Amino acid sequence: MRVRQLILTAALAVATFVGALSPIRAQQAVAPVATVVIAPVAQTLKDVSWLLTAVNVPELSGFVELMGDSYTNGLDKTRPLGVIVTMEGGMPTPLVCLPEKNYKEFFQALENASIEADDLGNGLYEFSVGPQLIVAKVANGWIYVGQSEDAVSNPPKNPGEFFSVRDLDKRYNLGIRLDLKQLPDELKAAAIENLRTGFENAMEQQSAGQSEEQQAMAKEMGAVQMAQLEELVNSTQELILGWSVDRTKQQVYLDGALQYVEGSKLAKQMAAQSDLKSDYTGLVLPGSSGEFRITSLATNEDDKKVAKQSFRNSMKQLETQLDNSNAPEPLAAALKKFMAGFGGVFEKTIDEGVIDGAGSVSVADDTLRIVAGARVADGHAVEKELKDVIAALPKNNDVKVEFDVGKHNGFNLHRVSVKVPSGNEEAKAAFGDSLQIYIAGGDKSVILSLDPSGDSGIKSAIDSMASKKAVKVQPVSGIVRVASLLRFAQTIDDNPILETAIKTITQFVDKDNVTVSSTILPRGMITRLTIDEGVLRTIGAAAKAGGGRNAGF
Repeated sequence: MRVRQLILTAALAVATFVGALSPIRAQQAVAPVATVVIAPVAQTLKDVSWLLTAVNVPELSGFVELMGDSYTNGLDKTRPLGVIVTMEGGMPTPLVCLPEKNYKEFFQALENASIEADDLGNGLYEFSVGPQLIVAKVANGWIYVGQSEDAVSNPPKNPGEFFSVRDLDKRYNLGIRLDLKQLPDELKAAAIENLRTGFENAMEQQSAGQSEEQQAMAKEMGAVQMAQLEELVNSTQELILGWSVDRTKQQVYLDGALQYVEGSKLAKQMAAQSDLKSDYTGLVLPGSSGEFRITSLATNEDDKKVAKQSFRNSMKQLETQLDNSNAPEPLAAALKKFMAGFGGVFEKTIDEGVIDGAGSVSVADDTLRIVAGARVADGHAVEKELKDVIAALPKNNDVKVEFDVGKHNGFNLHRVSVKVPSGNEEAKAAFGDSLQIYIAGGDKSVILSLDPSGDSGIKSAIDSMASKKAVKVQPVSGIVRVASLLRFAQTIDDNPILETAIKTITQFVDKDNVTVSSTILPRGMITRLTIDEGVLRTIGAAAKAGGGRNAGF
């Protein structure tokens, strides 16, 4: 099939997906419930060409740019294009909007692809694409494409106004915006009822084999979760998804953004996240290859209730597995006691409503080091539960647990040594002869460290944390520095694909990262995933080196 025919067919497919089988009424120039925006063709073709080169298929780059440019003749390649969807008679009505420069050139190329335009007069044209008839209208410098004459009879004079909302046409190569306040209340109610029915059916199927107590508990939690879902549907005002190639910064990124209705409970909860402070920003190892932090305030009591009940359900499942295992009774009893004690601390932490924690990984000097920590309601209570469960466990010559081996800056230090099995060369390469795990318990914190060099790592982490208290942050941040991780992987298990990947990524100093970040907005939040060029090129090089075969990478 010719490329131009594919373009028209794809546009029709989008229209059919969101509006097929609905009676089409005359479209009014109202705000759309959904907008799909594609950046100007000239920009998008260059961006796609760069991306193809970045993923190591430059042989396709020039071809795609050349053919894409050729098959969009007749369109204005400096303006965005897309689809707008409005609600007509309670049903979604899509309209494809193509910026027009010379519609005759565009239609001529369609005819060359065996798609002939039937001139209906007054700027209307009918096309047959397979079994589907579509209608196009040329007006206002645009080519409007719909499923009937009525669908294009009263199009917006300037669809670009919708494409530029939130700067979607400038920020993304592909942007999708849902404006849920345009949805009729009856449609939201119908959607919620459908979700409720599906939810209840799923619960009924899961109830087989459950006790009456478990069924009652599941029913109670199901009602809470359904109420939360209903609130989410009714309180969400806007949802945005966007994908973009940034040639200047040499990266691609994917955004997801959500905004709630002003005055809603969810909007107020989001406002509470606008002044977050973390005590864990200092929990980063020198020469870190990866870091992650999450900070949040839980202000909704229903959310806390659901979180605690989900945790209890998980604990009950673990207890059931213990009961059905061949574990000796003393061991099973000790583990159950630990789960109950730890569960109490966990639930108190949820009740306090502060979530704050971070972790970091380093492979400097070809040595794996990990540190992670989190806020808890009572760090010393966690220590006590650990001591109790270890005391009840049978002795193991390969595992040595030592409590209170030291104190540092308000934390009690404990050490766990695990002997690496002989013959496991890969594990020895990563951890040495034994894993050295340190646990630090403080008033409101627990920290874990894996460091073969001893307790210096966890002490440094504690000091770094103490020097960076209450730092203003956004909810989520994380980064993976891929080059260093690949080099470390090669020390454990060298293979040709890894060698190719490392040769590629080392050419892109400081452009070898995958990052995730979030930013609080008025009544909402945006989260971004970013991939640097070095990672893209490495993926492409590794894929070519593997030739589609499983070669250990």
